[in-house]
Amino acid sequence: MIRSRLFRKTLVFIVLLFGLMANASALFSGWLLYNKLGEEYTSKAVAIARSVAHSDIELIAKRDAAFIQSKIDEYLDLEGVSYVLVTDAEGEVLAHTFIPVIPDAVRSVVEQYQQEEGLHEDPTVVRLALASGDVTHVGVPVLGGAGGYVHIGMDRSIIMGYIMSAVWKQQGITMVVFLVAVIIALFFIRSISQPLSLLTEYAGRVARHDFSGAVPIRTNDEVGELAEAMQTMSHDLATLVDNLEASVADKTQELRETVGYISAIIGNIAEGLLVVDTEGYVARSNVALERLFGCRAGELEGRSLERAFFFPVDGEDGEDRVETNRPLVELLQQTLRDSGSTLLSPVELECCDREGNCFPAELSVVRFEREGMATIICLLRDVTERRRTHDLMLQANEHLEQKVAERTRELSRMNSQLMVENAERRGVEMALRRTEERYRSIFENAIEGIFQTTPEGRCINANPALARILGFDSPQQVMAEVQDVGREIYLDGQDRGAFLETINRDGRVVNFEFRARRRDANVIWVVTNARMVADKDGRVLYYEGFLEDMTLRKEAQERLEHQAYHDPLTGLPNRMLFQDHLAMALSRQQRRPMYAFAVLYLDLDRFKVINDSLGHAVGDELLVHVAAKLRECVRDVDTVARFGGDEFGVLLEEIAAPREAVRVARRIGETLGIPVTIEGHEVFTSASVGIVLKTGGYVNPQEVLRDADTAMYRAKELGKSRFKVFNQRMHEEVLRLMALETELRKAVERSDFEVNYQPIIDLESQRICGFEALVRWHHESLGEISPSEFIPLAEDSGLILEIGDFVLEEAVRNILRWNTMEIAERGTPLFVCINISGRQFMQPDFAGHVESRIREWNINTQSLRFEITESVLMQHMSVAVDTVGRLRALGVQMCIDDFGTGYSSLSYLQRLPVDTIKIDRSFIAQLGSDREGRSIVRSVLTLGDSLGLEVVAEGVEHPSQESLLQEMACRYVQGFLYSPGLSREAVDALLSMENPLAYLKMSQETDDFKVASGL
Repeated sequence: MIRSRLFRKTLVFIVLLFGLMANASALFSGWLLYNKLGEEYTSKAVAIARSVAHSDIELIAKRDAAFIQSKIDEYLDLEGVSYVLVTDAEGEVLAHTFIPVIPDAVRSVVEQYQQEEGLHEDPTVVRLALASGDVTHVGVPVLGGAGGYVHIGMDRSIIMGYIMSAVWKQQGITMVVFLVAVIIALFFIRSISQPLSLLTEYAGRVARHDFSGAVPIRTNDEVGELAEAMQTMSHDLATLVDNLEASVADKTQELRETVGYISAIIGNIAEGLLVVDTEGYVARSNVALERLFGCRAGELEGRSLERAFFFPVDGEDGEDRVETNRPLVELLQQTLRDSGSTLLSPVELECCDREGNCFPAELSVVRFEREGMATIICLLRDVTERRRTHDLMLQANEHLEQKVAERTRELSRMNSQLMVENAERRGVEMALRRTEERYRSIFENAIEGIFQTTPEGRCINANPALARILGFDSPQQVMAEVQDVGREIYLDGQDRGAFLETINRDGRVVNFEFRARRRDANVIWVVTNARMVADKDGRVLYYEGFLEDMTLRKEAQERLEHQAYHDPLTGLPNRMLFQDHLAMALSRQQRRPMYAFAVLYLDLDRFKVINDSLGHAVGDELLVHVAAKLRECVRDVDTVARFGGDEFGVLLEEIAAPREAVRVARRIGETLGIPVTIEGHEVFTSASVGIVLKTGGYVNPQEVLRDADTAMYRAKELGKSRFKVFNQRMHEEVLRLMALETELRKAVERSDFEVNYQPIIDLESQRICGFEALVRWHHESLGEISPSEFIPLAEDSGLILEIGDFVLEEAVRNILRWNTMEIAERGTPLFVCINISGRQFMQPDFAGHVESRIREWNINTQSLRFEITESVLMQHMSVAVDTVGRLRALGVQMCIDDFGTGYSSLSYLQRLPVDTIKIDRSFIAQLGSDREGRSIVRSVLTLGDSLGLEVVAEGVEHPSQESLLQEMACRYVQGFLYSPGLSREAVDALLSMENPLAYLKMSQETDDFKVASGL
C-alpha cells in the first residue's frame, strides 16, 4: 500500500509536468473523446428507441410481428446501430435483428426489465460485452411498459476507431516525454518514499499497540523531526495505554461486582420492587412483586400502570379490565407528576392480585429526577400478617386485663396464706443458709478450679483452686483481670471457638482439653467440664464448670507417644513413624505428579563382629554415631529412622532427579567410612545401601521397604560397602527364589534328589580310587536345577541339613555296596568324598551325630571323607579345630575343598588336622597358558608333600593338563577329562568292567559313556 500511494504521487507529478506541455498527453485527450462519443451514441440510441416506441405504438399493441420486423430492419442502416429488439408487455419477443438467435447477455437484460414492477417512462442504459464487441444497450418502455419494450444496441467499436487514429499519432511524443518524467520521478520517489516507508511501518506497529523498537530515521528535515516526535509520542502512548487498560479492567471488574450485588439484592428482597419511568411505564419489577399480584416473570415490565395493575376480565388479551388497584395506580401517577425529589412516608392501601384476592399493602415511594427525567421507586410489602398480629395483640390485651382482674382477686385471697407460709419460709431460709455455707466450704476448698463466665468471656466467679491453677494470687484478682477468657486464658483462639460451638449446641462440654496461658506466661494443659445456664426464656446467663490441671499427665502421654514412635537409643524415628512419613509421601505423589522422593535402606557391615568383640556398649555408641552422621548427610525435610539392630532407613523428599539419591548414598558411604574412636578403640564400619528411586507404582509403604531391603541384600551379596538401586528384575528374582524355596521344601519332603558320583583317579596306579558325591535336583517342570542355585537357597532356609543327611545316607549305602563287589577285592577299598556345608558343620555336636550314624551303618571309616570349604574353616577356627579333631578320631578323613580361593594362612593349615587338600579348578584351568598359575599349583603340591597331605587336582578337562600334573608329581585328579558325575547305575556298570579307567577315557573321546561301556 505504501508503494502504491507513493506511485500515485509520482503519477500526479508526471501529470502536472505534462500539463505544462500543451497537448502532450494524447491519452488524456483520447479519454475525453471516448466519453464524449459514448454519450452521443447513448443519446442517439435513446432517441432512436423512443422514435420506434412512439411511432409504432399501434403496431406493437397489435403484435404485428411482420410489420414490426420490416420497420426495425430499416434502422440497421443507421451508423452505429448494432441490433433492434421489440418485446410485448409480457416479455415475449415480437421482432429482432439478430442472426440466428438472441445472445444470452441481451436476453438476460430483457428479462431483467420485464421483472421490474410498476409503470415507468425512464430509459435504461446498460453496457454489454457481446461476441461481436462492446455495445451500449438502451431499453425504452412503450406506454410505461404496458405496451412493451424497445431495445437498441449501439456498436462502440466505431468510437474506438476514431480514438485510435488520434492516439497513435501522438504516441511517439508522449512516450519520450513520459520516459523523461519517469527518470526524474524515480530519483524523487527514492528520496521521499524510503523514510516515509520506515515511518509508515513504525506507525503501523504503533497502531497495533506494538511500541517496541525505534524509527531508524536520522535526517535533519521535517521527516526526521516527525520520526523523533512519533517515537516520543509512541512511548507516551504505551504508558497511557497500559495505565488505561489497567484502569478499565479494574473499573470493569468493580462494575460487574456492583451489578451483581444489586441484581442479587433486587432478586432476593422480600418486598416487592417497582420502578416506573417518566412516561408512566413499568421499567422493572422483581420476583416478590410478581408473586404478590400473581403475575408471570417479566409480565409487568414495559407496560403502563393501568395495563399492569388493571387486570383483564376475559383472558390475557381482553379489553375489559377491573380497576381494583386504582388507589395504587393514582398514588404512583400523582407521585410521578410532583416535581422535585420526594420521599413519601409509608402508606397503607388495599391491593388485589390477578385472581381477585385482596390484601393490605404498605408502600414506600421515592421520586427523583435526573436530567429532567422523573423516575419513581416503590417498595410494596404485604402487611396481612402484621395486621393479624395486631388484632391478636388487641385480643390478648383484653384477655390479659381480664386475667389481671381475676389474679388480683386471687392475690387478695392468697395474702392471708402467705402470712402463714412466711413463718415456714424463715425456717427454709435458715436451712438454705446452712446449705450455702456447706457449698461455700466445698467451693473454697475444692482442688479443681470452679468458674463462672459470661458468654462474652468475662470471669464472674472463681474459687482459690482456679486462681492457683492460672497463677493468680486470689479469686478476686482473677475476676478483676480476666475480661476475655478466649484472648487471655486460651492459648489458641480456635480452642475457644470449639468450646463455644459445643456448649451452645449441646448445652454442656465434657472432658474438653486445651492449652491455657497462666498469668506468668507459662503454658499448661487443662481439661474442663462445663454447662450452660440459661433463664426461662432460653437466654444464656453464664457458663459454669470445673477446670483441672493435666500438664503432668499430658507430658507423660507425650513421652509415651514419643517412645512409641522413636528409637530410645538414637532418638531417631522408628519403623512405624517412618512408614507414616512414607505413606504421606505416597499420597503427595498421587496428588502431585511432579513430586518425587526416594527411599534408602541401610545395613551396617561387620556390626555383629564389632558388637561381639568390643561389647554392646561400644556397639550402642557406634549406632548413636551412625545416626548423627546420617542426619548430617541429609536435609531437614528428609527422614532418618532406625528400624532395629543395625538397620536404618532414609526418606529423601522433594528430590529433583534420581541422581540426588545416588549422591546422598555416596555421601553416606564416604562419611561412615571415616574411622571413629569409641572407648579407646578405633572402629571402622561401612554400610550396604538399597535404593528405591521409581516410586510411582507403589500403593503402600511396606512394598517400598520390601524392595529397598531387597536392593540392600543384593548390595551385600556383591561385596558390601556399596549401594544398589532396586529394579524390577530383583523383585522377580526374589519371587522366583521364594517359589524355588517352596518347590525345594516339597522336594525335601519327597526326597526328589539324586546323588551323582564323579570318579577320582590315581595317576600313579591308573585306577579309580574313589568318588565325590554330588547332589542333583531334577524338577518335573523346571528341569535340571543347578546346585549353585539351590544349595545356597537350602543353606539360607535351613533345608541343607535334611539334604546333607540324604546325601550322606545315599553315599554311605552305595560305597558299602561297591566295596563288597569283586572289583573291590583286586585293590584298595574305594572311598567317597561328601561335601559338608557350613551350616551342617557348625551344628551343635555334629561329630556326635556322625558317630551315631557310623555305628548305625557299620561302615569302615577309611572309606568316608568329608569335604569342607576353606572359608568355613577360617570363619569358625576354634570350633573347626575341635570338630575336625573329633571326626578324625573316629577315622573319618577331612579334606579342604577349593583350596587357594580363601584367606587361610599356613599356620592355620598346620593347626587343622586335615588329610587332603583339593586345588581349586580355577588354578587348573590356567595351567596351559599362565606361568603364574603353574607356579601356584606346583607350590601347593610341594606344600602338601611337605605336610604329608594328599593333594587332588579338580577340574582336569584336557590331556595337556593331565601331562603337566604328572610332570609336577600330582597323584590324584578328577574332572571331565575322565567323567562327569555318574548315576548309581552307571557306576555299577563301570565298576563291573575289567579296566574302568580305559573305558572312561574312551567314553570321553566318543562323548558317549554308554557306547564306550557297551551298555
